[in-house]
Amino acid sequence: MADLPIPEAKPEKKTAQEILDLQALKKGVDKVKARKKYTDRHGADSLKTEVNTKKEQEELRAKIEAEMDEELARKDLNGDPVVENLKVKSKVETEIKKLKGVEKVISQIDTLNDIRNLDAKTLIELENKYPGILMYSFTDRADEVAKKNYEKIDLAQWTDYTNPKPGKKLKINFHGNPYAENEIGAADLLPPTIRKVTAYTENDPSNKRTSERRIGMKGENKKGRGFFDQEGYIAIYSEDIVIIGGEKEPEKGVEMDFMKKYLEKSNTPKSDNPEEQHAAAEKQYAIEQEKGDAEWLAMLEKKNPHYQKQKKMSDEDISALVGNIESTGTGKKVVETIVASIKSGYRTPPFDKRPGGVKGCCFYWVDHIYKEAGVKRKMVYNSLNQYQGQDCGDKHADKFMLDQIKPGDHIFYNQERHYVQEHKVNKKGKPLHAVDENGNHSAVFIGWIGPQENHQAQMASASAGTLGRFHSDPVDFNKMPVTRIYKPVPKRG
Repeated sequence: MADLPIPEAKPEKKTAQEILDLQALKKGVDKVKARKKYTDRHGADSLKTEVNTKKEQEELRAKIEAEMDEELARKDLNGDPVVENLKVKSKVETEIKKLKGVEKVISQIDTLNDIRNLDAKTLIELENKYPGILMYSFTDRADEVAKKNYEKIDLAQWTDYTNPKPGKKLKINFHGNPYAENEIGAADLLPPTIRKVTAYTENDPSNKRTSERRIGMKGENKKGRGFFDQEGYIAIYSEDIVIIGGEKEPEKGVEMDFMKKYLEKSNTPKSDNPEEQHAAAEKQYAIEQEKGDAEWLAMLEKKNPHYQKQKKMSDEDISALVGNIESTGTGKKVVETIVASIKSGYRTPPFDKRPGGVKGCCFYWVDHIYKEAGVKRKMVYNSLNQYQGQDCGDKHADKFMLDQIKPGDHIFYNQERHYVQEHKVNKKGKPLHAVDENGNHSAVFIGWIGPQENHQAQMASASAGTLGRFHSDPVDFNKMPVTRIYKPVPKRG
């Protein structure tokens, strides 16, 4: 009697959710998010569906995998993945939980995105352990494509950091990180060997600053360190270009043995540890250079008492600036709201030209401040309708109206009236300040600098995509006439 064929064993029944969870694990994606995406596509009860045959299970598995691949492949406007692929870490979860501070952060770094979302303090700690990692993360060679968020990081030494090329142009990109945008500077990013830089604001060579002195071995986000010129600290932001060694004779702005010569003089034990090397060189640098740095800054303060000391104003700087301002009522609310906004690192949205897009601009920032302060504006002076183009001529506030200006007032001042030659201008000869179609910039009046009759104003403002700030220089209303004045008044109801 012939042997009877053995019947094929029936596969174990599976639900769609079991199959999806397994594929999510294989792909390294969050299963909760994967479940939600699946039910959004196929209905609320789709995950409960039972799949009985092996063929049906394979078909569903292939379908789910294709949908996951499609989702993971989607990119945003910057070319970065919309969905982060949550890769399984090499360390087990219990080991990671034992770690603290920057060590815990390091254990979880996989891609550039993991670095670009850290706070300023952690970024500085990371830089001290792995010199060059911030330069790699937040700069790109101006002639190359930007590094993507999902690019792998191995925490190795960076060639451009250890062997900087004089004259190389680096484009700054803080990738929307408000902590980095507000606090990380050129001396935090660049090695001690680079003693001079030229910075182009928003890649405009006509709006540039070249450092006269680099103070400190590294910036470390500390007050009084970094690259300085006669205006003070040279702050850099996204879209700026930094030229290593400076625009002219860059070779003279790079000293390859700068750190080495201080290490050789140091009497501390030799070490291969970057943090220990930096500490030893920093100690020796202080012995030889600290007095000279202090004297140079004292000279600068004598020439320019209002010079900028660091990228982000400290709480003490802000208190000193607004402490003597006599503001009351709604004006006081506005000034206090500006202080809170600057301390928090609020960033004006970029100007979106698309229909319905946010029209981020200097006016938008003031409008945001007024809303946060719980006040509305009341116009008390307006000459904008009395002139055409970007030259207000004699259509502007007179001395009587200027004397009515109080802290917290929203001011339009004209930056085009016969003073283009005194501004930093672009290639077309137009001022680089943010202006509207009538040549006016929106800002909030903080107080008078010097005698009121001189009409030198301390202002605060922001432009599209930038952080709010107190102006480092006074605005001269004799040269930049006031064309509109709003008073903050309480909201009714």
